[in-house]
Amino acid sequence: MKELDLLRLCALLHDIGKPLCWAKRKRWSDHIHYAYDLIAPHLGEEIALTAMRHHVGTNYPVKYRPKTDVEWVIHMADEISSGADRPERPLKGPPIPSPPIRLTHILSDGSKVRREIDEAELAYASREVEEVLAKAGEADPAECYMKVYEYLGGDQSRLRFIPADTRTPVNDVSLWDHLKLTAALAVCIWIGGGYKSERPEDYSFALLSGDADKVSRFINASSRLPDLRAGSQMVERATKAAVGVIEDALGPECIIFSGGGGFLAVAPPSRADEILREAKDKFEAVTNGELTITVNSIVVDGAEMKMRFGDVWRDAMVKIRLKKLSAPSSPARIMVDEGVPLCDNCGVRPAKHPTRKILPYDAAPRYEMLCDVCYHRRVSREGRGVELEKIADERGLVAVIKADGDNLGRVLDGTKIKEFKKTVTPSRLSAISRMIDRVCKIELRSVVGKYGGECIYSGGDDLLAVLPGCRAFDCAVELSSAFNREMAGKLTLSAGVAVFDKKFPIYVALEAVSQLIENAKCQPEKSSIDFEVISATEVTPDDINYKRRLYYKEKGLSDRPYKWDRFMELLRFSKSLGTGVIPSAQLNMIVSIIKMEGSDAAQDYVKYQMGRGLIPWRLGEKLLEYLKSGFFLDAFTVYNAVYRR
Repeated sequence: MKELDLLRLCALLHDIGKPLCWAKRKRWSDHIHYAYDLIAPHLGEEIALTAMRHHVGTNYPVKYRPKTDVEWVIHMADEISSGADRPERPLKGPPIPSPPIRLTHILSDGSKVRREIDEAELAYASREVEEVLAKAGEADPAECYMKVYEYLGGDQSRLRFIPADTRTPVNDVSLWDHLKLTAALAVCIWIGGGYKSERPEDYSFALLSGDADKVSRFINASSRLPDLRAGSQMVERATKAAVGVIEDALGPECIIFSGGGGFLAVAPPSRADEILREAKDKFEAVTNGELTITVNSIVVDGAEMKMRFGDVWRDAMVKIRLKKLSAPSSPARIMVDEGVPLCDNCGVRPAKHPTRKILPYDAAPRYEMLCDVCYHRRVSREGRGVELEKIADERGLVAVIKADGDNLGRVLDGTKIKEFKKTVTPSRLSAISRMIDRVCKIELRSVVGKYGGECIYSGGDDLLAVLPGCRAFDCAVELSSAFNREMAGKLTLSAGVAVFDKKFPIYVALEAVSQLIENAKCQPEKSSIDFEVISATEVTPDDINYKRRLYYKEKGLSDRPYKWDRFMELLRFSKSLGTGVIPSAQLNMIVSIIKMEGSDAAQDYVKYQMGRGLIPWRLGEKLLEYLKSGFFLDAFTVYNAVYRR
């Protein structure tokens, strides 16, 4: 076996004995023996010994301490990654860990438990690893490593839910994340010159970062749903192409996180520039140069990686932002000869391809004409349309929901994590990024499906979905709750909802919903929702912008946008209007008075009806409270559009 293959595999397996060690309630230091027992029967004596000999210190006999250069490199990688993953001083734990073992949430002080693993599950996790090693042992070294890597990091692997350390608060990093980071650092040390000393500062690492430029503008270049879906998928394919360069050059373990047009990786400094150039080229080749990516590298030594990763990462983020500011704000202008028709979609490149869509032109219909780039996006397999006819509710209403996580930048730069007296680490950054992406791609997508809708795109912290109009508001509430729950109650979601007739052009709703979510995020601390029931195609973003919202709020005609708790109250009241709690005649009268004479006159009418005994006293008090703002009229709008039968 080549030394690099041996090193990579042994680094990935160095702590693999921990689950069984803890299941049997043995001392911490005994995990190396359980690692040996798991590995030796299937991968051989050499690999088992190399993997187990990664510790120094009095708890480990001399014969089990590092001896070869490969073992010393794994030791240093483990030393640096353990320090990077566990920068806080852990609470003193027992010398013998006692199940159940708890993996806590990164966005907590250790009190929020993500997963609790008992003895049986710890032992079962070890048996699963042993089965994988038995199968992998029959393959060649490179294939053996990939089989082990893909299983340990797979969605079904229990190692994602077993902590690398059982002590609070550092039990928020999974064993998988620690194994992966150790393997990545070991590869970088080896390619960077191998073992030098036991001093972390004698080793250098390059943090490679990439961030796509103006992703939203690229995805939203067209307001047609197939194009939006295709644009989103193209961003994902471009990201995979860029990340593939790093995986081919160094290995998949060197990717800290990737997705949504961005990535962070660790590499030997000598390879950084070459890898970034190729990654950028691959990314922009997939997008035909229409979406560019800014890449950057920053070199740190092992001591900085171990003790100051949070500061290093913030510096890297600042540098890539500055680099993005100095980049061109848009692609180079394309020169088109006079008289050549332009693409109906982008309006920039020459039109070449007629499509089946009919457009009105000078009062006479004609086919939509697209340029090469827009046509490629339209006909790509990702550009699948959504049939609004099938999604519309029984009244013919469709809704578009756009949702976005709030203040995610404060999580990724470590500001939010500091609230729990923690700092950002490579493994925490990897885990929280993966968690957010998974919530949007799986949990939130599942919620949309539950309400009969379909996601146009989801991932990162964004979601765009189309669903029946009558179910949109309840769906939005559940999306917010699901996101907040998965983020330990520490991160929130904002959303915009546009309800419209299925016969209206979809671009009207898409433009509106983008403005609505912008309004929601203008609220203090965000965590809000804005909505609009579109009754005419002439509605523009200017008609519903935040300034206009404030004007209507001042006039008592609307109270939008809403905080989520207040919005849920609005939905409850809207639904109650359908139960006859207020007779239709009185309800319509109140609405008419508000529109013609204002909310003060409507309050006088309610008081008069209360005095006559026609409106129950408690209900009347609630109505008076709602009439002091635009709440009542907003509730009636929702009721009239989606709940009235």
